[in-house]
Amino acid sequence: MSSLLLQNPAVKVIAGLLTAAAAFAHAAPLLKATLSFIAVSFCMAGSAYAVSLAIGAPPSALTPVSLRVLTLSFAAAYPVILLLSRLLHRPSAGTASVRVVLGCRSVEFTALNDSGNLLCDAVTGCPVMVAERQSIAPLFTGKTRMLLETYGDPAELLLSLGADTEVRFRLVSYRTVGGSGLLPAFMPDAVYADGVVRESTLVALSSDGIGAGKMRAVININ
Repeated sequence: MSSLLLQNPAVKVIAGLLTAAAAFAHAAPLLKATLSFIAVSFCMAGSAYAVSLAIGAPPSALTPVSLRVLTLSFAAAYPVILLLSRLLHRPSAGTASVRVVLGCRSVEFTALNDSGNLLCDAVTGCPVMVAERQSIAPLFTGKTRMLLETYGDPAELLLSLGADTEVRFRLVSYRTVGGSGLLPAFMPDAVYADGVVRESTLVALSSDGIGAGKMRAVININ
């Protein structure tokens, strides 16, 4: 009775959807992750069926699949799926209207939306938006704003700011093709990108220009 139940197509569909929901509960968006899971499952099943036919198994979808067939089919399909995944998920770039809020003050500017920007805080795992210091400085007043506009070295900046500041700053490490380094960063009250709040997003301050026309920051909202 149980074997007949498991062979029911409706039961298989429900089981697959429940598996995808459990695995990708925190994925964004969930529908896209679920459809990708189903597509990969079909690819793996097709490769297993092709290998079973190649070694002489009868042409039947209900033919039992041995461990050897599964191993060979997975080994053949994995590089193909990996290649297609990389081709279909190339980093994309666009623009986003960003608003950063701190207390009763806020700044707005245009940011480069770059899905290749994977910078995050090593301690908390929070995503990091990199913005020009001059664009963020109006959020602050007095000594903090003056130091943000004048200091170039991130470590010296944090030492000069000390603990007597409006918000707590930290150093975030980054690595690019041109090298690596540290950026001063803080957690604002809110970051909005195209009107949508970006939860727990740190803002790192760069003394250099973004180098993308009128862009004042780089963020990943994909």
